[in-house]
Amino acid sequence: MVLRRVRLGQFTFAFHFAKTVRTIGVLSRREDGSHFLLWEFDDVALAKVKRALAIVQKRYRLPDIFVASSGRGDHYHAYCFHPVSFRQMVRVLADTDDVDLRYLRWTLYRGQATLRIGEKAGRTIHWVAKIPGRRRYTIPEGGWKFVEYETVWPGWG
Repeated sequence: MVLRRVRLGQFTFAFHFAKTVRTIGVLSRREDGSHFLLWEFDDVALAKVKRALAIVQKRYRLPDIFVASSGRGDHYHAYCFHPVSFRQMVRVLADTDDVDLRYLRWTLYRGQATLRIGEKAGRTIHWVAKIPGRRRYTIPEGGWKFVEYETVWPGWG
């Protein structure tokens, strides 16, 4: 929630107030500069999520995609452990029906995607589906990056 905005010439300062929680997330960017594909879907039925992912999986010839519930109704995360460039990751995300547009915007802003893997307000991540791909692959060892960050408590933003 924005409490106050102050404009000084060409600059605007915004002061926010929100209840937050610290959690752990996984980053799309790998140590070698490539990215894993990470998606977020909010308020989308699992069947629609799986259909949207299957379409981009076929279009971009992606290997297996794993879908997890974020622990809150129809909110899902998806992971594809196939390294791609940042530009290609953004292209695939933008081409995915019903992907969370705020998530896509933050991905562009930060230059990498982040998905929560830690607990948030008592909710934990759990696997709900695997969309098998036709492309064979091996999940690359190492290269994972994790971050501890603050996120807005449910209902505050």
